Amino acid sequence: EEGSGTTAHDSSGNGNDGTLHMNATYTKDSVEGYAVETYGQSWIEPNNPIDDESFYFTNEATIITYVKIDNLYQDRRFIWNLQYDHPVNGYPYTIYIRLEINDNFIYLFSKNGLEEGTNNTQGFRTEVDLSDFRYRFNLGQYNNIVVTIKEDLYKIFINGIEVIAEKGAVFLVNDIMRNFWVMGAKWSDFSLEGKMDELLVYNRALS
Repeated sequence: EEGSGTTAHDSSGNGNDGTLHMNATYTKDSVEGYAVETYGQSWIEPNNPIDDESFYFTNEATIITYVKIDNLYQDRRFIWNLQYDHPVNGYPYTIYIRLEINDNFIYLFSKNGLEEGTNNTQGFRTEVDLSDFRYRFNLGQYNNIVVTIKEDLYKIFINGIEVIAEKGAVFLVNDIMRNFWVMGAKWSDFSLEGKMDELLVYNRALS
């Protein structure tokens, strides 16, 4: 809600402030207060989640945000990526969950390099066609997008409607998630190409 500068303050009081990088800027076009918009290579990244117990996850998570884009049929719009890299072994001993929009589809990816099994080691992807009127995704307006995770069950809600519930890679961490990229990432050359507001992260699956 700051409206200027490069810091997005954590209103929960847990101190997980984020930093706006590259072309990420504030805009008054928001759900409440100010939102952030990204065009070109740009992203938001929490400063030190690796040291913060509030980013400790066991086997559940909920990520809520409002997203506004003006058109579909554009390659790879990055919404967020929640990731854990094993502190000793590193990649490929990684858990990640990524939400993105590609053309007219919203994709949810997950992979758990710490666990065995088809969805864990090869990865899992589910998709929703945003052009399908049943899902009520509105171009040029803010849309509430919620992802809940409980063990291996992944759900996506769009504007209060459950649009997908599928089993994927087991979300079993028992540690602090070490990376959380929003609207883009420094290792990626694509971003949301739109606006985001009211981002919330919980270490439990809300109902």
